[in-house]
Amino acid sequence: MRTKIILAITIIGIVVVVIFNAELMPLRRDISNTEIIMVAGLDRVEDGYRITLLKRNQSSESSSNGESGTSSGKSKVISMTADSYSMALRQLQTTTDKFLTASHIKYYIIGEDTLKADMLHLTDAIARGYQNRLNSKIYIAKGMSAKEFLEKASKLDFKVAEKIGNMEDNFWLSSASVETNIVDFGHITFSERGDGLVNSLEFYERRMEEEENNESSSSGKSSEEKTATSFTYGGAAVIANNVLVEYLSEDQTIYANYILKEDNVNVLKVYDEEYFVSFRVEKLNTDISFRFDQNDVINELVICVEFQADYEETNAEVPIFTQDRIDYFEDKLNNMVAKQLTEIINIEIEKGIDFLNLSQRLEFKHPFKYENNKRDFIALLKNSKITINGKGKIKTTYDIIDSNEHQKGDN
Repeated sequence: MRTKIILAITIIGIVVVVIFNAELMPLRRDISNTEIIMVAGLDRVEDGYRITLLKRNQSSESSSNGESGTSSGKSKVISMTADSYSMALRQLQTTTDKFLTASHIKYYIIGEDTLKADMLHLTDAIARGYQNRLNSKIYIAKGMSAKEFLEKASKLDFKVAEKIGNMEDNFWLSSASVETNIVDFGHITFSERGDGLVNSLEFYERRMEEEENNESSSSGKSSEEKTATSFTYGGAAVIANNVLVEYLSEDQTIYANYILKEDNVNVLKVYDEEYFVSFRVEKLNTDISFRFDQNDVINELVICVEFQADYEETNAEVPIFTQDRIDYFEDKLNNMVAKQLTEIINIEIEKGIDFLNLSQRLEFKHPFKYENNKRDFIALLKNSKITINGKGKIKTTYDIIDSNEHQKGDN
């Protein structure tokens, strides 16, 4: 009974507060009156700060059958420059007849020059924005401003937000990217060294042949060579002291991910004298450990990489999956992984940038010894022994004993 009385008093109190304080209630707003913005570009320019938004093109055209439809799947670009990013967003409100909010923004595109000169302010503006979603992703427009990127992307035949989302969900491309949301971006900025990796996007052009109907052609079809323009991952942008300094290539990013994240997916190709065999690498687990001298100073870095390799493709015309050959392929794969990881660690040492977060691993595993090594971590790592062991195993060969060519006469 006492609980019911307390509950009733609480409900009555809430009702009274709401009635006499209408401002506490969120403003009712129909979805049709809201401008859904999922992609935004941020640039630092000479006369202030610029926000560029990518909104859906809602202009309607009357079709031949009298029905109304959207003109195309392309997007419209609107841009505004002001004294601050927040003011630019407020002024963008005047460019549309609908309510505009940053709470729907899923992807932030940042101009390359902006990240070289304005990262601290940029991070603060994004992270403190009360409307922003902390799981929104950050991307760098490689080689151009965010406005240039979005203007070019708006002319493509697909929606930019859906294209980026498809890239993120794609099983094979996940290894070539380093996921960076607002929280990750803030960790880089406010870390002691300001080092890290951020995803980048770049445009590319590829030549392709497209078959088109042609009534004048005797075959009914003609082949026309075209150039396909789109964007993809542009490698990882390397941040040092809160400034963009360079990019890792796609291959370098893949092997950096061997250390940065688990459950990586990659395809490794083993070349022999007359053929190749490719394997799909899965279930990757990397163990990183440190060894110290008598003064608790690092003298060795040990990395052990375990993974599962499954057969994918070969052009061999001879039996390749005897036990001896399987052992041979495993050795090749393990040596390849060890070599690639050695190269990526050497890049970290040469550049003096801990983009692999090895010092963080040291802090988590040896918090007290970390204090003796954190100041000159890269220098100490340079003078340490580096041991990398690959322990991959080929699990799946699909019971292939002979090549398809050899078995063809038996079928």
